[in-house]
Amino acid sequence: MTEQRAMKNIYPIASMIPWVCSYRKDDKKFGIILWADDPDQILEDWCDRLQDLEIEGYLIGEEDA
Repeated sequence: MTEQRAMKNIYPIASMIPWVCSYRKDDKKFGIILWADDPDQILEDWCDRLQDLEIEGYLIGEEDA
């Protein structure tokens, strides 16, 4: 039998929503959640500091480990 885990919804903070992003450092890929009004804001604010920054989508929920 598979264990079911409860998902918690993620809600915006003001007008910002959480964006699931990835970037590279030392030839390794990392994931990060960045909050912004829209994906263009993420790229404007972070692409100069996070190498190969990509926006994968937005976060809709999380589960307890």
